[in-house]
Amino acid sequence: SAFLQRSDSLFTAMILSASCPVRTASTDGAATLLSFGVSCMCLLSVMFLRRNGTFSAVVARKIMHIFTGPTFIICWLLFPGNTSIPYLQAALVPLVLTVYFVAVGAGAASNDFLVSIVSRSGTAVELLKGPSLYGLVHVVATVTLWRELPAAAITLLTLCVGDGCADVVGRRYGRRLLPWSRRKTWAGTLTFIISTLLSVAVTAWLYTRC
Repeated sequence: SAFLQRSDSLFTAMILSASCPVRTASTDGAATLLSFGVSCMCLLSVMFLRRNGTFSAVVARKIMHIFTGPTFIICWLLFPGNTSIPYLQAALVPLVLTVYFVAVGAGAASNDFLVSIVSRSGTAVELLKGPSLYGLVHVVATVTLWRELPAAAITLLTLCVGDGCADVVGRRYGRRLLPWSRRKTWAGTLTFIISTLLSVAVTAWLYTRC
C-alpha cells in the first residue's frame, strides 16, 4: 500500500541520515585507554551484578561471552589512526586481560570471584583453556583483520554472539536434535545463524556511518 511504501521510505531515510554515534578519540593512545576502560567497566559491571544476586553465574558468564566481541569492535571506531600501528595498540586491550586470566589460571594471581563466573567447573585452571583462547582470538583478529569488514565482524561475532546465543537458546528450548550432530539442536543452530547475521549486519551498518 501507499502507506507502507511511505513508511518504508521514511525508515530508510532515517537510517541513511543517521550520524555516527561513536566519537573518535584525539589519539590512538587515548583510544587504547578508553577501550581498556570500557572493557574493564563491562567486566566489573557483570561481576557487580553477579555479586548482588542479579545474575546467576551462568547468566553472567553468557553475558560476558556474548557482549565482549561487539563492544570491542565498536571500540575500534575510537581510533583515529594517527599512528602507523593502531591495531597493535588496540590489541593491547584483550592481550592485557588475557594475560590476567592466564595469571589467575596459573595461580600467579588470585581472583576467586572471577573464577566462579568464568569457569564452568569452578576451578581456576580452566581459565587457561577456553577463556584464554577466547581472548587470544580477539588479539589475533585485531592484528590481522583490523577494520576489515566483514571478515573481522564475522570472526569475532560468530565466536561471541552466534555461539553464545546458540548455547543459551539451545539449552533452554532445544528439543529436536540435528541428525548429523546429536549434541546440537535445531533451535540452537537457527539461533546461531540468525544472531550472527544480525550482529554482523548491525556492525557493518555502524561502520558505514563512521
